[in-house]
Amino acid sequence: MHKFYKDAIERYEMLDEMLEEAGISDVEIIIIGGEAGRTLLGEDKYRSTIDIDFISEQDLQSETIKIITNVGLELVGVSETPPPEDMQKKYPVSFKNLTVYYPSIEDFALTKLMSVRGKDEEDLINYPILDGCNLKEIRERIEEYKSYIVSDKNPDYNFKKLDEYIEKRRLIE
Repeated sequence: MHKFYKDAIERYEMLDEMLEEAGISDVEIIIIGGEAGRTLLGEDKYRSTIDIDFISEQDLQSETIKIITNVGLELVGVSETPPPEDMQKKYPVSFKNLTVYYPSIEDFALTKLMSVRGKDEEDLINYPILDGCNLKEIRERIEEYKSYIVSDKNPDYNFKKLDEYIEKRRLIE
């Protein structure tokens, strides 16, 4: 399930207009964080959020980043994995100067699993993020991405508790 919400689309439209005024085109961003959760799972199945976090495969210039942040989007500079180039860009929303992508549910789950943040752990337990995932793919990609992180020995990484989350959510593999 995915549903684009009017408030987010309005921000993207405003951003597209600002990019047009600045003479900037062909900008591509990938939405992550709460807005991705709301869009992929639905407002009734994911916590509300005010900010819209994004990453990009492109090497965005500082002027472009400034324009994007002026409409309330926030560039996430440190996201352990998956790297933007590995994300399955789904559900494109295209404008004249801007294309906005949302990740697959697996990529969204991986952004939570490859984190040490308590908020991400709570999301994995309390919301149906993992429920719609291909858990075999999740496990395979965790193994691949472990080599990208500074220390996969850190016990606080959420991926270390994947079996616990699966059990708490009563999922069957």
